[in-house]
Amino acid sequence: MASSGYWGPPTASDWCESNYEISYYVAEFFNSLSSISMIVVGLAGIYLHSSFEKRFLLTFGSIAVVGLGSIAFHGTLLFPLQMLDEVPMVYSILSLAYCCIEDRSYRRYGAWFPVSIALYGLLTTLVMLFAGPGNHLLEFVVFQSSFAFCVLFVMSNIIKIYSGIEDRAIKQMWMVTLLIALSSYSLWNVDFRMCDVMQNLPLGLWNPQLHAVWHVGASVTSYLVTLLLCYNRAENLGRKPVMEWKWRMLPFVVVKHDKFYSDYGDNDPIYGDDLADEDRESRPRLMLMGLRRSGKSSIQRVVFHKMSPTETLFLESTSKINKDNIHSFIDFQVWDFPGQMDFFDSTFDTTAIFGEVGALVFVIDSQDDYMEALARLHSTVVAAYRVNPNITFEVFIHKVDGLSEDYKIDTQRDIQQTTTDELADAGLENVQLAFYLTSIYDHSIFEAFSKVIQKLIPQLPTLENLLNILCANSGIEKAFLFDVISKIYIATDSSPVDSQSYEICSDMIDVIIDISSIYGRAAIGAKSQGYLEDQQDDQDNWSQNQGRHDDFEDSNGGNGNGNHQRSGTNENYSQAVVGRGSRTPSLSNQSTQQQTAGNHEAFSVIKMGNGTVLYLREVNKYLALICLLRAETFEKQGLIDYNVHCFKEAMDQVFELKRAERTRREMEANQLLQQQQQQLHKGMYGHG
Repeated sequence: MASSGYWGPPTASDWCESNYEISYYVAEFFNSLSSISMIVVGLAGIYLHSSFEKRFLLTFGSIAVVGLGSIAFHGTLLFPLQMLDEVPMVYSILSLAYCCIEDRSYRRYGAWFPVSIALYGLLTTLVMLFAGPGNHLLEFVVFQSSFAFCVLFVMSNIIKIYSGIEDRAIKQMWMVTLLIALSSYSLWNVDFRMCDVMQNLPLGLWNPQLHAVWHVGASVTSYLVTLLLCYNRAENLGRKPVMEWKWRMLPFVVVKHDKFYSDYGDNDPIYGDDLADEDRESRPRLMLMGLRRSGKSSIQRVVFHKMSPTETLFLESTSKINKDNIHSFIDFQVWDFPGQMDFFDSTFDTTAIFGEVGALVFVIDSQDDYMEALARLHSTVVAAYRVNPNITFEVFIHKVDGLSEDYKIDTQRDIQQTTTDELADAGLENVQLAFYLTSIYDHSIFEAFSKVIQKLIPQLPTLENLLNILCANSGIEKAFLFDVISKIYIATDSSPVDSQSYEICSDMIDVIIDISSIYGRAAIGAKSQGYLEDQQDDQDNWSQNQGRHDDFEDSNGGNGNGNHQRSGTNENYSQAVVGRGSRTPSLSNQSTQQQTAGNHEAFSVIKMGNGTVLYLREVNKYLALICLLRAETFEKQGLIDYNVHCFKEAMDQVFELKRAERTRREMEANQLLQQQQQQLHKGMYGHG
């Protein structure tokens, strides 16, 4: 209500409170006093959520700035100071809008989105300042319409967030926030539109100062909305947020771990301290990266989950980081990163992401325009190499099944040349990248992954040397050491790898498993039932898939001392016609088991029509040795069996050293723990 005081006649919006009624120096005393609540909640939000991202700290800070501007505005009722109140309100709601939209574990929009928000705020500011005190109505309309539009935008996104919440307590807090917001806005409208009634209440009642109440309600609403967006963001990042209370009246969000957690659904941090150093050492990390829809998830499902390539057509685009723990001969982790994820965002710690990585596989869709993919590959390699120069970089030029042979070669040459030139320009000419042409519809993806996994095995040179010795002394043309779970070969001899030979050996594993499941003994057949059922996609259900390969394991873990007959084998020499493959000559299968004392490993021989013999021998419960040799060479089968037995013993000795080293470290750790417990026990008695 108009009245003159220390600051002179009002030049700004005059609200329903009587001016200078309480103090000659303060125009609207209660409206100014209630604005302190905004400063309090803003500073409290910054203090209690200091570990969160800058966007939230900026939002809390803008609430406090609005409070300062509101005190200046209501305390003086001068137009320039009204701008100090309303302009920060615009930027505060814009900051809140950004927090609503960019709440995922990846950046949903590019750099244009925050720039657009800033330009929108700047345009609104210029229009409001251009109006000036002489055109007060224009300024008021521009501010109200702009602010209302942003509020509606935020509310529409909050509805989407609310619909995905499962925690009942958080949903209730959102409803309480909505109730406070609607109640406060209703009081603001009553004060604004019914001022005469508020000033002349019956029975001489005072003006209830509903605008001041609106200030308090708006402060609480702003704090709670920002708080709940913090919670939502932390939950999307897997930081395990928990709602706690300060002084039993001020809620705030705490996180279980201040670092980014896996979105795969387990409790292991992606880069926390929960993993022991020994576990990290024994689990190499392999990262799958690339643009959206490049085929990363399809590769992961086909290679490690035995999904049919045709079923991958129905896979949704990856929106979260998927972490698979692969338990096989070599335990390692496969992380599938969403293509939309921006690793250069302040959310991510590149040192934590790339510091423990053994291999980085970047997938490029060869059937799409790959210039954007090459730019992402370059930035990823530069960032990863600066953190960890020991990473092996692998590039899968994927989906080449639909390309002609000439176009495949041209595409690979173009991608390889462009990438090499860009890295040289960046001063990283020493970075070595390996390029592979891959497709999930043939064996190329398995062969490419074989070469990737081999680089993660420190014993690879020793294994290759053992295979070379075996081939040289047995007349074997080619030998593969297969991981039967994934059909990835972890080692081969030094002779060149022929793709057709690899495909035949890989198919042999499936043939032997299928025959074993059908003609094996009842006990083994029951054990094989798991893989005859529909296989699950999750790595947590890998045990069913493991059952598929237990035919290669004897009762003592594949050490050659089993006491039951192997599935799919007979005591006597047997023959079975398997069929004629599309890629192989006429097949005549001879599934053979030679039973020597204490030797009951899985063993099979397939003689092909072109004179080639496929020889399979179980090495342990995870590995199978498959050799290609001529029929005349196989006449010395006794020599071959003996040499393979020596090869297995040598392999056991190689990996026994690693197991012994691990056991030694475990014993040292246990001894150290016992010493600490004894010292603690003595200390407790010493103080008794």
